[in-house]
Amino acid sequence: DARHLMLGVAGWMRYISGVDEQGHPIEVIDPLSAQYQAIYQQYPSIEERVRALLAIDTIFGRDLCENTDFIERVTA
Repeated sequence: DARHLMLGVAGWMRYISGVDEQGHPIEVIDPLSAQYQAIYQQYPSIEERVRALLAIDTIFGRDLCENTDFIERVTA
């Protein structure tokens, strides 16, 4: 079911934001963490951030960042 994939991606995006639910910083252990932080700083809206993260083709390939249904569900 694609909903489980979307939930997993949304959870991953929350983790790589570097901030927990209480607003405290968390250590992101990932070789691309600097790239993620740049995206979070550059894009103010959730949808822009999701699109930018999904555009990292070494992780998601090239098509997912254009899938509006996937983006809408991840940002919901």
